Amino acid sequence: MKKATIASVAFFVLSIFNSSFAQLAKNSWSFGFGFKYPRYLNTGLTPTERNFGSFATLERDFSEHVGLRLNTNFLHLEGHYLGSTQKTNLLALNYELLYKFVPCEAVSPYVVAGLGNILYKFTEALNAQYEKKLYLDYQINLGVGAQWRIGDDWNIITEMNYHTAANNSLDGVVNATNGLLSTMNDTYLGLTFGFQYYFSKGEPSKLCDLYNGLSSQEQGVDYDRIESIVRKYQSRPLETVDYDKIDSIVKKYQPATVTAANMPAENWVLMGVTFDPNSSKFKTEAYPILYFAAQTLLQNPDLKVEIQGYTDNTGPDMFNLNLSLQRANTVKDYLVSHGIAADRLSAVGFGSKNPVADNQTAAGRILNRRIEFKVIK
Repeated sequence: MKKATIASVAFFVLSIFNSSFAQLAKNSWSFGFGFKYPRYLNTGLTPTERNFGSFATLERDFSEHVGLRLNTNFLHLEGHYLGSTQKTNLLALNYELLYKFVPCEAVSPYVVAGLGNILYKFTEALNAQYEKKLYLDYQINLGVGAQWRIGDDWNIITEMNYHTAANNSLDGVVNATNGLLSTMNDTYLGLTFGFQYYFSKGEPSKLCDLYNGLSSQEQGVDYDRIESIVRKYQSRPLETVDYDKIDSIVKKYQPATVTAANMPAENWVLMGVTFDPNSSKFKTEAYPILYFAAQTLLQNPDLKVEIQGYTDNTGPDMFNLNLSLQRANTVKDYLVSHGIAADRLSAVGFGSKNPVADNQTAAGRILNRRIEFKVIK
């Protein structure tokens, strides 16, 4: 049982780090839900373990890094004081600002800060005057968390928050405590685990693209910008700029157009689209090749392609088969994110079959960790 649990956790972690997802959006909407474990921190009570809670969020991301969040919590807290038990139910509505440090990564840490309104009631009060009365106040929130990306639109959320109430009686005991910024207010800790779903996305972001390619047909040549750069760094006065020469240089290094007529009948091997061992994340040098492949498919809307993933011969056959399918899906996701219709693409994995190089050498194994296109005209 223990080995099965460890294997399940390991598979889950590997699936996160070895997966590829669609691009981020410049702005988006999402909601979240899950569990929150609260615990008295700086109060006059000795906290117990019989605490529980839940949360729901509505988040608006204005950019890849910055977002605002409406966060509601229902919490039940308990603590002991002089042999008696204090029980409190608390409803919070928090308004929070988030900053995400590395939104392109599979695991993206972030910080959160904000204010919240709290409505609470003591169900078992140490002081009879507090019994079953509703109290309304506010709190200050600080926290850190991480988004664990598990799909195109889904994240797992883990978070730890530090809440300081605006009073000294949240625990039902008036005494000196040390809250946020050295204030004498009651505080509690919150540990969060839940899920986040993006239900609306705006314009796709290019933040995570390391290479966007060059296309004189689509973008043209920005002659004004070239001239301004030349004039900025020239050592003597410049009379004219030879635009024809610049354009000829651009066209010289522009990839040749591939059409249905000159598409090779055999499989199209994407030389340069390679992977690290046991990984489905392609290397940086693969971006220009994949970009060119996307442009070719955009120029030929009638073509359909079977994306074939391969591995070297290290590792078990079943693992290699699954890994090769993940690699094919990685390329498919990239092409879809660059405008190729998903119904024109299919992904299959062949494991270590059909090697194109010697698996006995490191260089050969790199070549065998590859992607091929089978063009269906």
